[in-house]
Amino acid sequence: MVTQDNASKVVLSKVILGQRRTGDVEVLEGLTQGDVVITDGQMKLYDGADVLIINQVPAKESQ
Repeated sequence: MVTQDNASKVVLSKVILGQRRTGDVEVLEGLTQGDVVITDGQMKLYDGADVLIINQVPAKESQ
């Protein structure tokens, strides 16, 4: 997840996953609505790393 203060930083967050479907993963615990999640380029990240958000896409609402 990424902090939303003046300087965007990576925050390592433990999540509990539910069902998985092609292109979708259900998150049961560990995130709240509005959290920014890194989905690409995360292999070189570490807790506290500075990041620049360049393409923020809203998450799909659960059904």
